[in-house]
Amino acid sequence: MSKTLLDARGIELVLLCPSPREQLLYASEAEGATLYERLIDGRTPGWLEPVALPERLAARFRLYRVLR
Repeated sequence: MSKTLLDARGIELVLLCPSPREQLLYASEAEGATLYERLIDGRTPGWLEPVALPERLAARFRLYRVLR
């Protein structure tokens, strides 16, 4: 479902901010059910590729490229 939405909207990059505040925004009742929760847990789907960020940004963000 997530990949279908990203493709339909032409999204090429996903930027994640794994802060406690953002985690509250994207939490679901079924733990680990959202793409955000899977990425936080390190369960990156095969259609996303991690992109290296400069050290000062990598401490606060994660960036992924959508593979087509």
